[in-house]
Amino acid sequence: LDPPGIDRSHHERPFLVQPFGSVALCLCEPESDIDLCVLPSLAAFRPPYIDAAMVAHFTQLDTSTQARHFLQVILSPALDDIAMSKRDVLNAPVPLIRLKVAGVIDAGEEISVDIAMNDESLKKAEHFQKSVHDKGFAAFGAAVLATHWARSVGLVRSLRDARVGADAAIPNGRAAQEIQAPMVPGEWHAVLLHVFDAAAELRQLMASSSA
Repeated sequence: LDPPGIDRSHHERPFLVQPFGSVALCLCEPESDIDLCVLPSLAAFRPPYIDAAMVAHFTQLDTSTQARHFLQVILSPALDDIAMSKRDVLNAPVPLIRLKVAGVIDAGEEISVDIAMNDESLKKAEHFQKSVHDKGFAAFGAAVLATHWARSVGLVRSLRDARVGADAAIPNGRAAQEIQAPMVPGEWHAVLLHVFDAAAELRQLMASSSA
């Protein structure tokens, strides 16, 4: 994620790419995919990315429709040269492109990448990062340890759990249903922030009572 003070209004570049999710927050697993959010600048809303005759109409469309256009017409073809495999999921509530690319260090490694243009998750990741980092290294270390624990006990969804669920067999020969922990990572991040805030309030209360 960009450090504070970075201006994203780069008119000379039509798109900016920002990582978010567990990899960007340093809370990832070895199996974690890379989540990327593509942010269009003003330059993306004019030729050659939008036909000149359609600019006025395109700017009035909702953001999901605009995202589907950019993902299908601009971004997906641009990824063909690097994608080992690719799937456009344009009819999902949050349109995205899912692809696998070769690893940089190990060319035989496949890395999963999800590319979307919905910045809501990006904003949540930035808020979590700033909130935890502002509390110091101890809070960040606690977040890492707590997240690994929550995944290991099945409290937070893990890609490892999904893989085990897909590979497990049941007597009739069909694959077992994917294992689903009760919380998604975003919900877990909200819990961590609440715990940190509650701990800070408790420390202040104890300090004031002992004064």
